[in-house]
Amino acid sequence: MAIQLNHKFYPNKVSTKEQTRLSGEKAVIDTVSPNFLELTPFLSVCIPTYNRGHMLPAAIESVITQDFDNFELIICDNASTDNTEEVVKDYTDKRIRYVRYPTLVSMYANHNRCIELARGNWIIFLHSDDRINNLKSAQLILESLPSGVSACFPYRGAKEINLPTYQEWNFLEILQLMNGISPSGSIYQKDALDKQGGFAEDNIIADWEILLNMAWSRGLVYSYSSEPFVTRVVHGKNAYLKSIKDGTAHLGKSHCIKRLFADVSFNDFKKIINLIILQGAASKISLLYFYLLISGLDEKAEWFKKEAINLNKFSLLSAGSVYGILVKIMGRENFWRFYQKIRQIA
Repeated sequence: MAIQLNHKFYPNKVSTKEQTRLSGEKAVIDTVSPNFLELTPFLSVCIPTYNRGHMLPAAIESVITQDFDNFELIICDNASTDNTEEVVKDYTDKRIRYVRYPTLVSMYANHNRCIELARGNWIIFLHSDDRINNLKSAQLILESLPSGVSACFPYRGAKEINLPTYQEWNFLEILQLMNGISPSGSIYQKDALDKQGGFAEDNIIADWEILLNMAWSRGLVYSYSSEPFVTRVVHGKNAYLKSIKDGTAHLGKSHCIKRLFADVSFNDFKKIINLIILQGAASKISLLYFYLLISGLDEKAEWFKKEAINLNKFSLLSAGSVYGILVKIMGRENFWRFYQKIRQIA
């Protein structure tokens, strides 16, 4: 859906220097070779990177030193201005493909470049400031899952045990998630990503949005918990953590909800929502009401709230309900000003 939000608080770009990715863009460096293309990897490990030359070696070495070798490693350089190119040139491993683009685009636009280059049936994203601990476990995880799974993400809220454990997530459960999803280490079926058209390039939490869309379109979405698969390095420039802190993750969610529901007829909306209400807990139901309201879908939001109340599936004391009341009292723009100030204090 081509929905545009003209909301001045919505962070379409992390940096004002970012440009819109153009179709048919050409890389200025691509180290692909005939030997590389002869590989038919089970996994494509993709490292999208920008100005992380000082952190990149640890990420690369965590991949190429694994005892599992049925993979390709794609490093997608988003027009870095540091020594990233020189760092990657030091590696001669034939499984590595380094591709550098001349234009700085959004983080998830660079992820989409990775998807287009990947040749494996499965894609694992590894952020350039993180490290993979056990790549072999990814194969074991994927071979243990039911057929038809579109994506499998590491859920930090799950208890770590010795053997992999899995959990299926439906639309409402993914909607409720905020801090639990780790983009780095998430595994996607390439065909499923292609069907979704890749990540939404204008959303800071596009990883969450694509899982929601996959669940919405009846694709199976699972989480896994096993030995720590990815070590995440937390630092001040982590865009995901920043989005949680300043509230822009909520804005990203509202953007996604608008894309999902804006063009759905009211009759179809009612059928869909009745199914959601029946399967959801009251706290999750009220959160969806808030997202519908903040997305500007007022009529659908109010019908949804009334229906949920009639079925005793709406919590007046939940965060979603309270946020919704504040939006109606303050207006959308004033609410976001207020919310961002509160998040800065917290």
